[in-house]
Amino acid sequence: MLTKIIIAPILILLIHFLQKRFGSVVSGIVPGLPITSGPISYFLVQDQGREYAAASAVASIYGMAAIAVFCFLYIFFMRLRSWQTVSLALLGWGSFILGMSHMPARLDVALGFTYLLLLPLAFLMSKFEPQKDLTSFKYAWKLPLKIILVTSLIIAMTHLSTLVSSKWVGLLGSFPIILAVLGTVAHACGEKHAAFGSLKGGIIGSLSSGIFFVIVNLLLETKLQAALIYSSAAAASMLFAALLVYGFHRREKAIAALH
Repeated sequence: MLTKIIIAPILILLIHFLQKRFGSVVSGIVPGLPITSGPISYFLVQDQGREYAAASAVASIYGMAAIAVFCFLYIFFMRLRSWQTVSLALLGWGSFILGMSHMPARLDVALGFTYLLLLPLAFLMSKFEPQKDLTSFKYAWKLPLKIILVTSLIIAMTHLSTLVSSKWVGLLGSFPIILAVLGTVAHACGEKHAAFGSLKGGIIGSLSSGIFFVIVNLLLETKLQAALIYSSAAAASMLFAALLVYGFHRREKAIAALH
């Protein structure tokens, strides 16, 4: 419990710094990475065994598609009020994972399905850029509110994950805790451009999270130590995210140069 209370504010402060330094897209990639579902998966190895954690990792890959669906739906409905938008996006996320709960628990099927959805969505979002916000409202309570909301949701979802099967642990681990908070708070404060950037980054980050869980699933069948497996998967995931950011950044610069 203490670890969750300490980690959540650190994550939000890191995202806040990245947003100030590099923009909303990069700050959105961080919560798209397995920063909550990854530790849950690691603790599953200790508590439930490798076979259980490996099965959960397959479900988590489907969950990455669900995160992208949430981000896409939030962007699609962003013309509405923030509470309406997040409600519709979460409804879409919930409906999607219900459908994913009936999908085969096979790595090849999960990988193929997820990336056939993620790659077009990432490409589509890379081509669309909304107009800059004309005005935004600077509230001193924004950062503390994000910390409180994210901490509360992480504690709630972690507790819930102890009550369900390995498939549902993986699917519920995809609940877009940080992205929902970042998008909704920015949207409510009149910063739609920042909200769009964070959610766009969330889709890119989900691509990298899929790589994380593929590696976890494959290496849990070996005799490697769990710490080495998860650190290797995290390194590969972050490297893949960096390559994606570099590629999208170069593309955007090329488009800007043409104009």
